[in-house]
Amino acid sequence: IEQGSRGDKNIYAAYINSVTVSANGSANADIVTGQPVDSINTAVSKIVEFGAPIDWTIFVDGKLECAQEIGQELTPSNAKSLTIEGLHENTMPDSTSTSGTDGYTDIIVYKALSPEIETENNENSAFYIATSAPVIIKNIEITGADEAGMGGGICMATHLVNVTLEAGTWITGNSASMYGGGVMINGTLTMKEGAVISDNRCEVEGGGVYIGSPSAKLYMEGGEISGNFAPAGSGVYVSNTASLTMSGTAYIASDNDVKLEVTDAGVLVGDLSENTHEIVATVTPAAYEVGNSVLSPAEDLSLTEEIISKFSIVQPTSGTDRYEIDLEGKLAPKKAATSGSVTTDNRVLNISLNTTEMYKNTILRFSVTDAWGNDVTDTVTFDAELLYQGKDVNTLAKEGTAYYTVDGSSGTLTLIQDNPLPKEGSYQLYVKASQRLNENTETLITSSQTFDITFINEIVTPDTQIALYEYFSTDSYSNSYSYYLTDSSKVENAALATSSFEGNTTKTTFDVYGYFYILSDESSEPLLRSNNPIIAQQTDGGVILSEINYELSEGKPCNFTVDMANNKAYAWSGNYTNKTILYRYPNIFTSGSASDCETINLTVNGFIANNVVIYNDIVYVIGYDSTSDTCKILTYDISNLTFTEGEATATEAISTYDLSAYFTDKMTAKWQITDAYALEGALYFLVYDSSLYDSSYSMSSAWKTAGGSIYERGAIVKYLAPLNGEAEINLIGLKSNVAYANTDISQLLFYESSYGPVHTTEDLTSPVVTIIGSEKVTTDSDRLCNYYFPNIYGVSNSSEKYFAHPSKFIAVKPKKLVIADDGIAFYSDADGLSYKNADRVITVDLQDFVIESVQTSSAKFSEKVSGYFRTNSQLRLRNIISDNDGYYDSDKTCYYYDGSAASIVGKNLSEADLTLAFGSSDE
Repeated sequence: IEQGSRGDKNIYAAYINSVTVSANGSANADIVTGQPVDSINTAVSKIVEFGAPIDWTIFVDGKLECAQEIGQELTPSNAKSLTIEGLHENTMPDSTSTSGTDGYTDIIVYKALSPEIETENNENSAFYIATSAPVIIKNIEITGADEAGMGGGICMATHLVNVTLEAGTWITGNSASMYGGGVMINGTLTMKEGAVISDNRCEVEGGGVYIGSPSAKLYMEGGEISGNFAPAGSGVYVSNTASLTMSGTAYIASDNDVKLEVTDAGVLVGDLSENTHEIVATVTPAAYEVGNSVLSPAEDLSLTEEIISKFSIVQPTSGTDRYEIDLEGKLAPKKAATSGSVTTDNRVLNISLNTTEMYKNTILRFSVTDAWGNDVTDTVTFDAELLYQGKDVNTLAKEGTAYYTVDGSSGTLTLIQDNPLPKEGSYQLYVKASQRLNENTETLITSSQTFDITFINEIVTPDTQIALYEYFSTDSYSNSYSYYLTDSSKVENAALATSSFEGNTTKTTFDVYGYFYILSDESSEPLLRSNNPIIAQQTDGGVILSEINYELSEGKPCNFTVDMANNKAYAWSGNYTNKTILYRYPNIFTSGSASDCETINLTVNGFIANNVVIYNDIVYVIGYDSTSDTCKILTYDISNLTFTEGEATATEAISTYDLSAYFTDKMTAKWQITDAYALEGALYFLVYDSSLYDSSYSMSSAWKTAGGSIYERGAIVKYLAPLNGEAEINLIGLKSNVAYANTDISQLLFYESSYGPVHTTEDLTSPVVTIIGSEKVTTDSDRLCNYYFPNIYGVSNSSEKYFAHPSKFIAVKPKKLVIADDGIAFYSDADGLSYKNADRVITVDLQDFVIESVQTSSAKFSEKVSGYFRTNSQLRLRNIISDNDGYYDSDKTCYYYDGSAASIVGKNLSEADLTLAFGSSDE
């Protein structure tokens, strides 16, 4: 009140020390009444306007999607200090998080300012700080900067800037084109316990932090720096005479290093007595010369062996010199050990990986070469840790679970399918390889290496070996098979090695890791066999699926299948007219146990399943519909079923497709489906046709022997179930009937009586034929029909890219399926035309849906058949006498082959003729 003023006055007294910032705030808000403003920039201008040199707090309420700034106008004269604090309970992502921001409500997310807005933030940082007043940041995430030149997350603009990062501050997911992907320091930055700088990157120096000006300082009294990337100083780059001091619980993970720029100043080390990390930082010296500084003691401290042991050196990648830190904190030659374990970290053992891109079903495989380039993987034992933000991810998993397992003897790391990693993105893999110096000592040479790994939360199609199988007969089984896992390059001419296992089925399937499975009903027990060690090491050499024991004993179709989208294991049984039963085994791949089976009933109503396959919880059931006398595909969705006491029912198919109608003009009525596979959202199945003749008469195929069909043709079919609109279906590899007549023997005429086609021998290996061109003859009681004849050499010729008898899918590869094709080769010999087995392996490119390659196989897919055909020059013509009473009649004729080259003779049959032709007149 001015001195001397008179009259009534209204006096307002208000005390405030905080401002709230919200995305819904206003630039014109009244901070005295507590209204939120729209940005930290606005809040600072209000504080400056208020002009009170007190301890101010700006509360961040929610996500601020704009670059924020504290300019030089804020000074100790109008703010004793400024705290930026999240208003909510924000937490770092835990093991259940699936993205980087799940645990945070209060976030500063970079978004470029409009060009007309004046700002000091010419670095495009998420948070630009130029004030000389002390700034404290707590309980907030700073992320999203991708256009910064320096200091993606925070840019501390001048040497006067003093910032403290307290618990809950998380600077992550930022980048800079030059320096300091996470933070650019030109003043002083202090990190406290619970502050994290992780997963930032820059293109030059200082992925996590760049300590820039000569007087710049980083005091790590706690906190963590991990998972950042830069060509130099992935964690911290200490430039010029700037300094880094580490004390308390400070931790720079092994996937990040500290790069020193000068040779006479090292990392300043304070009190680390309470630090439980084995290694607190890994340092890259300015140059690899003995005497260069690596560590320096802080005031009133001295370096000890215990302190020095908490720091490691990045060894040079060239040359043979190796270094350690001496008690003065300087580089010294690494001492050679004379006994005990030698931890060299010197890359004498060079470790490599099969891939750095990791999917949910990737098996990481380690290999090692020595200094001379020799592969010594078999002589090495391994240890490995998969790290996220410098921590072993298994330590983040729920109690009693893990994200991965390591096999130290085989050198593999396998992710746990049922417990996927918490988020996609960058991880680090630390691998240690140990090798005995020689066989007479326990002394070890140990090398370690850290790899950047990218995790993609998907299952990728595996690249499996080919599961060749070979038929054989034993006293135990009428049909038995040996299985051989081999590579594509060994299919054609390599002799089959020792079989992986044996069984009495050709039905095979693979899981997402490439392991191979068969379900064999040996001794009426449904035994699941596999090269998966968890299955193979069980007591019976496999796992008994007792749930389908009854189905096997009753002769019902059943088998084992794997959902390749999520690696779920199923068995199924299909010979019921009202349901198809699925048996799901959630733990069979991890524990080898089938005891916790879940049952899913598919309501099919008069449908008998012959093939069941599953992809991404979509079930394809292929079989016979007794109500319409047709073959159909039924599709079910089992993703959201409700289970009661381990049982659920899918009552209605989401789509139905009539295959019989599709094949009407493509094959004869004798077509059959041999195998099916579901992959990447499509159903693939194999089909063959064994009745290649042009008659409408219902008669058995002429191409039959005691061992089965002599000649067939086939195809692979791709089917996409209808989601909206019509189903998509296509086939390849099927050769038309007309094409089979492309030979010097265009057609074969078989005598068809009521007893079936006439053959010359009891074992039916040599059908009697006569060639009559295109003429077709029909008699009163017996029929003559034209049968199409295959190309000579056609089936064995690898340039002919079509199927004979596609019998089984035998390998799964990215965008490819490999198929066993059990066919016959026809060839000319001294006696005429002959045939024999020709087993082939056919690879189909699924992307373009074409046959990619055809290879002759050294395996025997079925019982071998061979035989010959004889033309009319080798046949004797006879009259056959037969009437309805079974007596001979003179107006019938028959061709037969007596092994001579005599010309054809036609006459009435006498008893002598019958004896000549058949051995006796009675026959």
